[in-house]
Amino acid sequence: MAALRSPLPSGKLLRFLAKSPREQIAAIRINLNRTFKVGRQPGADAVLARHPWAAPAAVHSDLPFYIALRPDSDRNHKRYPELGALSTAWVHRNEASNATDLPRLYSLVLNIRQALEQEIAGDFAELGVYRGNSAAVLAHYARAAGRHLYLFDTFEGFDRRDLVAADGCRQPEFTDISLAAVREFVGEQNVRFIQGYFPASIPADLDQAHVWTARWVQGLICRN
Repeated sequence: MAALRSPLPSGKLLRFLAKSPREQIAAIRINLNRTFKVGRQPGADAVLARHPWAAPAAVHSDLPFYIALRPDSDRNHKRYPELGALSTAWVHRNEASNATDLPRLYSLVLNIRQALEQEIAGDFAELGVYRGNSAAVLAHYARAAGRHLYLFDTFEGFDRRDLVAADGCRQPEFTDISLAAVREFVGEQNVRFIQGYFPASIPADLDQAHVWTARWVQGLICRN
């Protein structure tokens, strides 16, 4: 079995960081191709687990990336045929943050599927929507299961009331979005968009008619 490459020495890492984003992606692709050429060989999982780009070594390094294997339920058993379409929604207008954050998408999908398969009653809600990437994932499952999704956000970025203590001198972030843009992307079927400062923004009909249960899964609430 071919030897796996070690992390870049500090000099090479500095040169790597000085490259343009396009050149960085090309360099990462070359190294990953070499790594996963080994990864396709029998017994490779155990070898990859000892690779300096895997945990725990990667966590103790300054590398901006790490190796993560896909869940067996997806890689071997193909349990999530919808994942291809959901991954497209996951990176929509948010490639820089989400294209390299597949583990968070897996976590969200696996937890939603688990809640549905165990027939846990309730609708879905998300607090903090930004461009609607995770909301689109939640909406897919809400529609398929005949449930509703409630999306709470200012849809204008952080409210200044949240910028306190160490964040007091910061300018509001995530302002490059609008309710209209998120509504168009996520769609309105089985989805209710609630704009304002949470929890004051909870409409009276929801506040009085429903009990909100704290079943948190990556921003997911099941409402009984």
